[in-house]
Amino acid sequence: MEHARDLWNNWRGDLNRQFVKPARNMQQAIKNCPKGIKQPDWEWLVKEHFYSKDFIDRSKRNSKNRSNLKILHHSGSKPYRQIIWDNGGKENNPPTLDKLFSLTHMKDGTFVDSETSTKHAEIEVERLLNPTLSNCPVIIAAPFSTCPVLINRPAVISAPSSKYPIFINNPIVISNEGGCNT
Repeated sequence: MEHARDLWNNWRGDLNRQFVKPARNMQQAIKNCPKGIKQPDWEWLVKEHFYSKDFIDRSKRNSKNRSNLKILHHSGSKPYRQIIWDNGGKENNPPTLDKLFSLTHMKDGTFVDSETSTKHAEIEVERLLNPTLSNCPVIIAAPFSTCPVLINRPAVISAPSSKYPIFINNPIVISNEGGCNT
């Protein structure tokens, strides 16, 4: 169901960008019906969704919040956990925090502005000055582990049965009912 929800949300976002935003008002948006969508369905979507007070308020708030961001990532829609996984996490050798920052904030091999480059240098210096700061750990979870494992800091967890790695940000205990066999 989650996949269907994501497809629906992405499709609606595409419709908004291509057919609603270019229109100057609701009547023009209604007339700008995409091929493959019945006019009554499009009219409902425009009136009840894209021009609803809730949608307009949320859109304005999110636009304002995005305009306040000073350092933007350039990794697209790929989650950080996947970037960690693809860059050594699956071999239990995740990238350092400064490497992760550079992977997610560079475009065509260079930082997009001096502020981003400065922030990367600060992260790099902090990592060198404080070697106790570790990388984001990658934990390979056995499918039938009987030992409880406490994870009390951010971690990327890989379970053999899962397609994607899972990012854990809050302390959790992974356990089976049987207790520890050691």
